[in-house]
Amino acid sequence: MKRWFWFAAFAVAWLALRVFWIDCDSGIPSMWEYGFHVTDEGYYLGGGKEMYLWGAFVDLVRQESLNYGYSAGTHWFGYLAYCLFGLSTWAWRIPFVAVYFIAWLMTFRLVARKSGEWFAFAVCLAVSSIPLVVVYERGGSNDMLIGALLMISYALAVGKGRWRILASAVVMGYIITIKPSVWAFIPIVLAGVLDGRKTRIWWKDAATFVVLAVASVYAWQGVMALTVLDVAKAAG
Repeated sequence: MKRWFWFAAFAVAWLALRVFWIDCDSGIPSMWEYGFHVTDEGYYLGGGKEMYLWGAFVDLVRQESLNYGYSAGTHWFGYLAYCLFGLSTWAWRIPFVAVYFIAWLMTFRLVARKSGEWFAFAVCLAVSSIPLVVVYERGGSNDMLIGALLMISYALAVGKGRWRILASAVVMGYIITIKPSVWAFIPIVLAGVLDGRKTRIWWKDAATFVVLAVASVYAWQGVMALTVLDVAKAAG
């Protein structure tokens, strides 16, 4: 009961700071945001609306939905949101906030296993309550999404079980659909892989993860390429 109390207390506090003003305009310069509403939620999510309304992220007339070729993953998040909740000013933030929430809960569990529930509550609440973090985590921010996916991947990597290597590699690989910076995060998640032995040989764990991580990156790129295959064929 004590463990669940601290866990629930953090979840309530995290949600309370975000969900009640999720429909707010996120472009507030006084809250240390620079063009957040335009760049992150406009450029990186507009393709979801295009797909929802016209049935294509890319076509021969409009060509590319802004930066679909650079950040396809975020456009898919927006499209998923509209399919679930309809066209609105807040819908596209829901999948992002859900991923952020999952990342924090997994981080809480990871810290709790190492240092105890009350310490996990104090650390996670302190960091997640920083105004800049609160502002960006109630909207569709591609940079915050990268951080959340990184934490999920790392949390999956820590511990025993060979399945953790594959799961963490698949999640980390998805970052390539948001920004190419995924390669810089391989050593971070690798540290999590080596935190607990999956096999009897540590270097085998490391090598397996690196191979699967690289394969995951190219697999996700392939998936996104297939989403525009028909248009590519039509364009020759």
